[in-house]
Amino acid sequence: MRLSLIFEAAFNLFLEIPPMKPAKRNPSSLVSKKNLSIAFALLAIGFLAQCKKAEEDDNMPAIIALLAANGATTLTTACTTNVDGTVDSTLSKFTKASFPICKPASGIIKHYRIEGLKVSLSHLALSIYAGFPANYTAAPSNNSSGTSTLATGQFSFDFYSGSGSTSPVPGFSYATFGSSVKNLTSNGNTTTATPAGTSLIDFFSSAIDVCFDLTTSTPPRFTVWVTGQNGAVCKTKTNLTLGTAVVTESSWGSSTSALATQNSYFGISSNSGVTFTKIVTSSDSVLP
Repeated sequence: MRLSLIFEAAFNLFLEIPPMKPAKRNPSSLVSKKNLSIAFALLAIGFLAQCKKAEEDDNMPAIIALLAANGATTLTTACTTNVDGTVDSTLSKFTKASFPICKPASGIIKHYRIEGLKVSLSHLALSIYAGFPANYTAAPSNNSSGTSTLATGQFSFDFYSGSGSTSPVPGFSYATFGSSVKNLTSNGNTTTATPAGTSLIDFFSSAIDVCFDLTTSTPPRFTVWVTGQNGAVCKTKTNLTLGTAVVTESSWGSSTSALATQNSYFGISSNSGVTFTKIVTSSDSVLP
C-alpha cells in the first residue's frame, strides 16, 4: 500500500471517533476505541514504511550502481530450441569475441550448421571450436599458416578470408584437432590441401550455408557439406551423404583422442566483416 493511502486511512478513522466525555459504555464507544486502535496501527505501519523508504532512498545510489554493474555484461549468445530438438545460436550484434554455441537438451553436439556465412573483408576469420573448457572467453592463437595452440581433444574449424593488397593471400579454410592441421582448400596456397581438390573458398565472396558432422568417436570423424556443392543442401539432411560431402576426415595423425568436452564456441576476429544468420546444432549426426 502506498504511504499516502495509509496516512489517509488513519486520518479518516480519527474523524469517525467522537469527542471523549463521561458516559456509560455502549457499543458505539467500543467501535470508537476499535477505530482508535486501528488508526494508531496504521500510523505505526506508515511510520515504519516511511523509515524503510528513507533507508532505501539512502541506499539507492548503491543499488543503481549494482544493477548497472550486473547489466554491463558482454554480449551473449541467444539460444532458441526448435520443434525438432535442434538449437539456434544467434547474436544481436556481431563483435570481436568468442561466444558459446547453444547445446541441445542432451548436451551433446554432433552436427553443426552455419547459415549465411560471409567473411567480407581481408584478414578476417570465423572459427568454430569444440572440446573446450567451460566458460571459455579467449580464442586460441590459430592463424592462416595453420599454426595452432590447441590442446589434446580440442578442435577448430576456421574460415579465413585472406589478406594483403599487393600480394594477397587467398582465402582458405582449415580444420585442426589437437596438433594435427588439415587444410581444406586447394587454391594455390602454400599449404597443400588435404584431400586434394577440396575447395572451401566461396565463403568470403558470397553468403553460404556450411554444415558438418563432428562425432564423439575416438578420434572424431569430421565431415563437411556446403550448400550448392556436389548437390548438397545443408538445410535438407536427406541429400547430405558421403557422396555429396566436400571432405570427410577421421585420420588426425598423432591426435587419437576423442573430444575433450562437449563445450563448443564460435570466435569472430573483428567487429565488422564477419557475419552469419545463425548456427544450428543437433545431437544427431547426419552420417551413422
